[in-house]
Amino acid sequence: MTAQKRAQNINDVGIAISAFDAQTIRELGFQQPIDVATQTTNFSVNQLVTSIPNFTIRGVGVNDYAINQATSVGSYVDQVFIASPAMMLFQMFDTERVEVLKGPQGTLYGRNTTGGAVLFISKSPTEEPEASVDLEIGSYGYYMVEGAVSGPLSDTVRGRLAFNTTQSDGYQENIFTGEDHGGYDRVSARAILDWTPSDSVDVRLKVHVGKDNSSLNSFNVPGVGSNDSSSGTIDTIDGVPYRDNDSKGAALTIDWDLGNLVLTSVSSYDQLDRFEYGDTDGLFADGRIDQVLISDIDQFTQELRLASNGDGPVTWVGGLYYSEDEIEDGTIYEVTGAGFPPFVFGVPSSYATLDELGNTFQQKSQSAAIFGQVEWDVADRWHLTAGLRYTQEDKELNNVTTPWRVMPGPGESGPDEVGLLFPPASFDEDFDAVSGKFGADFRLNEDILFYGSISKGFKSGGFQGTLVFSPSNIIPFDEETVLAYEVGSKMTLADGRVQLNSAFFFYDYENLQAQGTIEGGAGGVENLFALQNIGDAEVLGFEIDLTAAPTERLNLALGVGYLDAEIVDPFIAEVQPDGRPAMSPKWNLNGRAQFVVHDAGSHYWFVRGDFNFQDDVFFDIYETPFLLEDSYWLFNAAVGVTSTDGRWRAEMWGRNLGDTDYRIGGFTGGVAGPVQIFGEPRTYGVSFSYLFD
Repeated sequence: MTAQKRAQNINDVGIAISAFDAQTIRELGFQQPIDVATQTTNFSVNQLVTSIPNFTIRGVGVNDYAINQATSVGSYVDQVFIASPAMMLFQMFDTERVEVLKGPQGTLYGRNTTGGAVLFISKSPTEEPEASVDLEIGSYGYYMVEGAVSGPLSDTVRGRLAFNTTQSDGYQENIFTGEDHGGYDRVSARAILDWTPSDSVDVRLKVHVGKDNSSLNSFNVPGVGSNDSSSGTIDTIDGVPYRDNDSKGAALTIDWDLGNLVLTSVSSYDQLDRFEYGDTDGLFADGRIDQVLISDIDQFTQELRLASNGDGPVTWVGGLYYSEDEIEDGTIYEVTGAGFPPFVFGVPSSYATLDELGNTFQQKSQSAAIFGQVEWDVADRWHLTAGLRYTQEDKELNNVTTPWRVMPGPGESGPDEVGLLFPPASFDEDFDAVSGKFGADFRLNEDILFYGSISKGFKSGGFQGTLVFSPSNIIPFDEETVLAYEVGSKMTLADGRVQLNSAFFFYDYENLQAQGTIEGGAGGVENLFALQNIGDAEVLGFEIDLTAAPTERLNLALGVGYLDAEIVDPFIAEVQPDGRPAMSPKWNLNGRAQFVVHDAGSHYWFVRGDFNFQDDVFFDIYETPFLLEDSYWLFNAAVGVTSTDGRWRAEMWGRNLGDTDYRIGGFTGGVAGPVQIFGEPRTYGVSFSYLFD
């Protein structure tokens, strides 16, 4: 693992980490970042109403659907921080490793985060020529083709080209139209060139592109539809919600060995053009309530690190970080079905019904930081870690306004009328903070490590990116901080056949940022929803992760997580003292097992199963009864055969074998009324992989 910016054994590091290698990623069917949560303790995902994933680790996360909010859980792809949650819809393919770091991060990584960090590491070019292919075919017209070619291009250059296409018809059937919703249409490609011009310099250039033309699931209204059906549709010819997203980017990484020091530079540029036409009311009727999401996101990052390069008792790393991201967003809400008279919003029209409201803005964020961390083997068994960081972030929210459209309805005639509710407005705020970490590790022997740490995480404040009806509705929110206390252990037992890792933690959470309500924001007709500081919170919990190989044929893994999270000092009336933060289930479990049924020497047959359990959880911070998702279990299984040398593999698999109806998000209080989003139903299929060399 590379969680501390250098290669280390995961069990030698006093940090709570969940890690997945390439084989495990393939076996568990991880295809998008949200899938990682299913096998990670105290890790939850809420998809709210725009299909954008919001990560929460140990009760710390941003429960908001706006795309201009940096996440509390930082996500990194090959050392590059992802600024907007809208950019978290990328396809995982040709992935070497995923690492989930729990707790505040900031003394080593680009952006400071309060909840943790998720690292996605791509496979590297190889010294010898090789190629691989992975195929999957499954229910609902699903198929996936993934391939890679890798090897030397010259004495000093190595390259790797990988691609993935994922397609399906969709598992959600519209009850009224018979159309399929939620089908995949994703294509991604990545090229990596490694150049070693000298023994002391390594250069890596990575370029990636992606296109997502998937259809989207329609929402469900209470009592109608399930995880494989809906009555919702949109105002297009075939009525199927859809996405048209294009992404691209490049990163340049340079490592320069200076003898006792290593200088590293990581430069990156990423862009996302986003268009989504989504169903938001779950209804099939005239005057539907839909939304059109149009965004353009540009991100630039630059990081410089200087680190010690030796085996002495003291190691250190220091760095500078700068990032700049610009988000241009325009959202159109088709609200004919709500029946709002235009005058309610101050719209000067004689027509009977308002048809469209919009939400437009441009946000520019700049983040600069200086950070460092020192590790010291102070004695044979004791290891100390200290880190410090200063962060400065500047945010501008420009040209905020709310466009409207009124069209003639039944019995009316005339041209469409358009306008703005208020002249475009602009705002700016600056934020800065000092954060850090102090930790101590004690090694009882070579197999048992105990550790403790105190760390502080910081996430800057900002501006809401949701619908407003007046500049006065733009209320900047302050930064949030988490002071985290943690003790844990990592134990290798039974001659290496058992690994038992545990962590116990307490978080003092100040100025928690979550989606709150601005009362009477829409001319007294409806409330507005915006990210704001809703209170202080405390989180007490633990997690235990066990892996074991009782016999040569049996491998087991089990994770248990517990959270006692509560808001101790609410700032807004809707949040009750002792209320529970969103996406903070009290208990969560995950596990997997694989058993070799028959070993034929050159190949072996196996059966595999995995599960995850999530306790009752609220999707919002108000503890709204409709947004309480009851506890549920999900079970997956596979049977297959693989070569002993790992060259080829074939299996039959099934996911959500119990065909459990479970929700992954929901919303209430908007003009569409209560709506909800379900996870995937039971699916099944076959897969095959082969490595050529």
